[in-house]
Amino acid sequence: MHRLSQPMVRFALLALTLLAFPGCVTERVDGDTTIFTFAWWLPLLILVGGVVSLFAGILLRQNRFGWVLMIGGPIAAIFFAPSLWNDKVTLDHQHFTQRTGLWFAPRFQDVAFADLASIDLTSETRRTRRGRSTSYYMVCHRKSGEVAKVSINDLMKQGAFQKILAEASTYGIVVNDFRDQ
Repeated sequence: MHRLSQPMVRFALLALTLLAFPGCVTERVDGDTTIFTFAWWLPLLILVGGVVSLFAGILLRQNRFGWVLMIGGPIAAIFFAPSLWNDKVTLDHQHFTQRTGLWFAPRFQDVAFADLASIDLTSETRRTRRGRSTSYYMVCHRKSGEVAKVSINDLMKQGAFQKILAEASTYGIVVNDFRDQ
């Protein structure tokens, strides 16, 4: 049994190493529109890792780790891989859009620069079972008084975020940074 778990541990470490490297986000320009997506290999890696985890879990089901692999592998393959495949941020000179969430329950944001009065950069820290977790947001205040809270997720952090702020500055939109205050 020890021989079976060592390759699985190596595979898991390789997957985590690949996820930690930059280059997980691709930037494609189509005319005046820039499209940010996760690299093609990232959801594929999660899909393959989920299937491999299922079979490794079946082989290791005598202990708790095997059951974790048997349950977690299919969850990753069914829910997270397709979701990463569909996540996308688009940016042009008029607006930006963000599509995130699980494949069966996506969240869409469409924010036109001409409609914005200001953007607040905020952070929210909450307690979790493993300590604290901080999430970052762009709170887009529209001239009509409506507010759009846009998550600054990994796709935004690795490319789109700075370009969105640069485009907002061309419209004279005030950006207030309230992160980590």
